[in-house]
Amino acid sequence: MSRRKSIVAISAALILTFTLCSILVPTSGVSLTGKEYGGAVRETFLGLSRVFWTISDGVLGWLALFSLPSSDHLAWVRSAFQRSAFPGDEIQCIFPLPSNLLTDRPVQRDNPDFQKAAESLRQHFSARTSQADIDSLAIAVVTPAGVVFEEGYGVLKANDTSGKQYAVDGHSIYRIASVTKVFTVFETLLLRERGLLDFDDPVEKYVPEFSPPSLSYGWSDYLSDRSKEHTGHTAGLGRDYPLIDLPKWPTEEGWPPPSPIRNTTFKNVLGSINRFPSVNLPYLYPIYSNAGFDMLGLANVGANLKAGKHRRLGSQPKTHKELVKRDIFDAFGLNSSFYRVPEDEELRAHIAIPAQNSDWADSVLGDVDDAAGGQYSSLSDLAKFMHLILSPNPPKDYAFLPSLVREWLRPLHIWPDGTEAVGAPWEIEYPHLPPWYQKQTGLPIYWKLGNMPGYHSLFGLNPEYGYGIVILVTGKYGDTRALGRQALHILQPAFRKVLEDQVREAYLGEWEVASGGKLDGHSSRGLVIWATGRGKARR
Repeated sequence: MSRRKSIVAISAALILTFTLCSILVPTSGVSLTGKEYGGAVRETFLGLSRVFWTISDGVLGWLALFSLPSSDHLAWVRSAFQRSAFPGDEIQCIFPLPSNLLTDRPVQRDNPDFQKAAESLRQHFSARTSQADIDSLAIAVVTPAGVVFEEGYGVLKANDTSGKQYAVDGHSIYRIASVTKVFTVFETLLLRERGLLDFDDPVEKYVPEFSPPSLSYGWSDYLSDRSKEHTGHTAGLGRDYPLIDLPKWPTEEGWPPPSPIRNTTFKNVLGSINRFPSVNLPYLYPIYSNAGFDMLGLANVGANLKAGKHRRLGSQPKTHKELVKRDIFDAFGLNSSFYRVPEDEELRAHIAIPAQNSDWADSVLGDVDDAAGGQYSSLSDLAKFMHLILSPNPPKDYAFLPSLVREWLRPLHIWPDGTEAVGAPWEIEYPHLPPWYQKQTGLPIYWKLGNMPGYHSLFGLNPEYGYGIVILVTGKYGDTRALGRQALHILQPAFRKVLEDQVREAYLGEWEVASGGKLDGHSSRGLVIWATGRGKARR
């Protein structure tokens, strides 16, 4: 008991000491006229406080072993220090800056801070792609101003280096695998905006053959009686249908196998969905499902056909690839995107091919599986599509796009640890990386990754800072998320600096309420707002 009292007394003394320091030392800041004050001494005490808490964190861990003050008590002590030690400077909770500034006034290619980051990015990927696990890599950074960085590395056709070939650049075309799903969802959103479908519509409204088993039908039922027919409507589809038998596991073959092996015809995919039990309950938690996107693609086509027939619009697209070509590729000028290798020799010459798994360069997934991962796109096409998402100025006849994007960039399911979420079809991260967020943690990054043998892709958005990253890779190395994080580490400080400069330019100064009214009981005339330089404002 005496030992506990001693610890409490020491903690109280330390809190009192730092509180007195904060009272005696003027709080530093920057007035809206730009004058800094009290910074040097205060920063010294801030440094001491960080040292204090670094040591205390280790000590508190040992105290827990001796059943001394509980973690709740210690958390209260720490929060009390943060509230009292430096009024106006909440160490853990920093007021967010108005990030919409970088939408209306985006970072430009010639910005000096960005140019420094771009050079670091160039050097980083030049060194990374010199390693043997990457055949080629194309990267673009996009803002609402357009493409601000574009580079290509490696060999475009790594399976044949004997002849002349194009450099890796914005015209290089890659299989984008599951990044295709971004376009499938965008097609769904466009059809909804035109009133052709609704998110709550049952699938069988547009695909009458869709008839999966009821939720009560489990795998034990399936194994005990394979001949019985079952009907019902549910979500929770498995990853890939139809199922295939593997002679051994783990397999050494590329995964997923090409369409001829999987036999992803309409009949076989729907037959498998209608035959096998669901693998999950509706709305319980997300399960990655290519079959689910197969069905979304079929539903899009069915909804468009049904509306075309009802409105007597004449001939309509009958496959996913035809529908996306009409509504997205042709509509927005994505001239190097397709689902089948074209006859055009110029386009064929720009297709990247890996040294290994080169047969995947022209493997056909099929009309049903196209919606899940069959698309080819150039770096420039993906950058153009990303600009469409980021820009506040939509093309003619698409005035609804900014509000649609705000709706689209939202989580549909947040995992329990709070660091990741799932969107449609986003893989959302809330990274906690204090050095480059400058204490602003939990910023959402919207990724979509794609992988198939030899091809690896990333389509990533940082909407709070108004930019995105596209990375396309051929080779054995497939962790494009790691590559995207590396790019983010390099870029984010520059974007943060540009945003801070814009905030100073937009809001720094002396403000006066012309009406001469009252604000919080005080005269507002001659009102000066002071900013600490950390996003906190005070009169």
